Amino acid sequence: MAAFSNASGGTTTTQLANTTIDRYIPARTLEVAKYTAVLYNLARKEKIPKGESNTFTFIKTNHLALPTAPLAEADSGNATAMSTFRVSGVTEPWGAWVAISSLGAYIARDSPAERASQRLGVNAARTIDREGVRQLLSGTNVFFGGSANTRAGLGANDVITTALMRKVRARMKRTGAPFYEGNKHVIVCGPEVAADIMADQTAVDAAVYQKYDVLTSGEQGMWMGFRITESNTIPSLTNGGAHGLTVTSPAASGTETAVNGASTTYVDLMITSNDADGFEDVFYALYGTTTLASGDVVVFTLPALPGTATSWNVYMTAQAATAAPELVTLSLQGERLAPGVIHITGNGLTAAGTGLLATTTGRIAGVPPATGVTVHPVFFFGSEYFTCTEIGKIETPRSKGPQKNDPLDRYETIGWKIEGFRFLITDHSFGGRMEVASLN
Repeated sequence: MAAFSNASGGTTTTQLANTTIDRYIPARTLEVAKYTAVLYNLARKEKIPKGESNTFTFIKTNHLALPTAPLAEADSGNATAMSTFRVSGVTEPWGAWVAISSLGAYIARDSPAERASQRLGVNAARTIDREGVRQLLSGTNVFFGGSANTRAGLGANDVITTALMRKVRARMKRTGAPFYEGNKHVIVCGPEVAADIMADQTAVDAAVYQKYDVLTSGEQGMWMGFRITESNTIPSLTNGGAHGLTVTSPAASGTETAVNGASTTYVDLMITSNDADGFEDVFYALYGTTTLASGDVVVFTLPALPGTATSWNVYMTAQAATAAPELVTLSLQGERLAPGVIHITGNGLTAAGTGLLATTTGRIAGVPPATGVTVHPVFFFGSEYFTCTEIGKIETPRSKGPQKNDPLDRYETIGWKIEGFRFLITDHSFGGRMEVASLN
């Protein structure tokens, strides 16, 4: 089985070679999981002209302050100040491709190229929606189920309810969030939460799930002023328990420099695991406090990956005094890390090679759920909450015939790409998320 890489080395795919072909392949291939990607369709699109920078900026003009006193006779008063705020981001290219051997295409009873095209379409939709979900998870407006006011405070029965949706709806109306078609805002939730909504007796009694015009695929109906849309690309969050790391604080050696300055500091560490789609979904929440003397670095070993996890993220803080774990702000030190020995130093160098550079400016760690509670994010928003930028539409390149890396024309490639792509929340007041448990 041969492997092929693109010129930049950024993508590796596996050829459908002779060894993968059985003597007999039925024309009907086995079905795979179905995924519902909806955020791209709901986003406001902003196309960046070619030749522009990959850094973009949106400028919003705020509402003018209302006058507070009537005008005096023959007096126009003072000018009303006009203010703006800016939201900026950097676009990213995304894509994937597969290679199909000429013999594989000849022997297979169905069309490997057609099958690959179908799977690449799903791959593109899931990748784009994943990036959208990642951005929406950074929203600053968060409502919790039940009486909880933090993620850690959610109990197993704190599911979505009509009362919670009314509360969110009032917030949306108060901030003047723009509507989608039909004077409705949108909720995007996972299948478990959708099932809880359908079990809500108030919703059932109102018989809301009727034949409405759909806004996107996966729409379930309307309730409390929201179009409710279902997606199975939203992750659920769990607590993995103790991280089990043994953290040591040896003195810096070789080319290393210390994490801390001249005074004694205290380190708190947390790790999270990423699932196969790249979502950070399990929090290993036992904070291990380690004392660093002047001149020390941090060393620990990331364990073997559990279950279907694909990589680790590491969060850490170094502070002048101890504090309760829930009051500590942990910054991302490294992500998508493989199991093995990790050094965190003041310069990122270790005696044995390259380590992680200690930072206080990395992405802030999320709060772990309570033990035994699975937390489901539910996004709600109006039409101007987030924007998707793109230089071009999704393209599907296909190469066939002799190529530089394939002079004998032994395989063809099929792929997808999108240039200048980025999801960005453009106005936090126009949306947010609920975090709830589920009974399903």
